[in-house]
Amino acid sequence: MDTALGPTIRGRFGRVSGWYEVGPNGTRIELTVDPSSVAVGNPLWEGLLRPSEELPVRFRSTRVGEGGTGPVHVEGVLETAEKAEPVEFDAALSEAGDGHRLEAVVQVDREWFGPSADRFAFLLPATARVALHLAR
Repeated sequence: MDTALGPTIRGRFGRVSGWYEVGPNGTRIELTVDPSSVAVGNPLWEGLLRPSEELPVRFRSTRVGEGGTGPVHVEGVLETAEKAEPVEFDAALSEAGDGHRLEAVVQVDREWFGPSADRFAFLLPATARVALHLAR
């Protein structure tokens, strides 16, 4: 039985930057997303999803599970303009051409957004499916 209550919205962020590093101290990931660059193909949804200010959202890993390819456990901090929230999730890691592909399913709660959560109340909690290509 599908218990999803909200709509399904598919989209992309046009401006994402970051890096990953595999070194003697383990694997580290850092990503910065410009939420104003969200594109879902529907002007109404884009207007609702885009923030009024162009402030980045950052993720910095604090621990990435043992690797190679396959499932990995990722822990880190998600930083918005209003707060920093610890997050953790499991991800599938696979080889992809000139790097790796990381895919994860993450539950997005009101706590992630702080005071601006009211703006997204009709969408939260939500499930976000994220796919990243991490090039070398």
